[in-house]
Formats: sequence, structure tokens, C-alpha cells
Amino acid sequence: MNKIYGLIYLNADKFYYQHYFDHCIPILKSGGILIADNVLWSAQVLAPEDPKSQALDAFNKQLKIDNRVSHVLLPLRDGCTIVRKK
Repeated sequence: MNKIYGLIYLNADKFYYQHYFDHCIPILKSGGILIADNVLWSAQVLAPEDPKSQALDAFNKQLKIDNRVSHVLLPLRDGCTIVRKK
């Protein structure tokens, strides 16, 4: 039996954020919230040069076009994105 969650907090290996997100969306209930921490990565995503910054930049861009969710990025410290599944 699969569990369905109302809230998921994502703060893991930055290189795999998209993988974790893709795994979490099916188990997040409609209207549920996913919080992705450190999405600005000390502003390194603005000019991503290292692999983790590039992965986070790609994750942020993918969220923008994902029609399964709505989201808001809070530019506090390393950045936090609050995602709501439609």
C-alpha cells in the first residue's frame, strides 16, 4: 500500500533534486506542499559553473514549465521553493 503525503521537505543531494522531485510528485496528494530548500545555492544558480549549481538551475527551470504544480521561490538565504501540487 502506497502512502500519500500532504507535506514533503526536500533537502538532499542537490545534484539529484529533479530525480527526488519526480519521485515525490506521485506520492504527494493534490493540494499537497513540497518544500525544496537551497534552490539558489548561494546565488550560484545565477551563473552555474559547477555540476550542483547546474543541476539546481535545471531543476528551477523545470519547475517553471511543470503544469502539475504551482510554485513560489522565496529568495531568503539560499532560497526556498514552495511547490503546491494541483
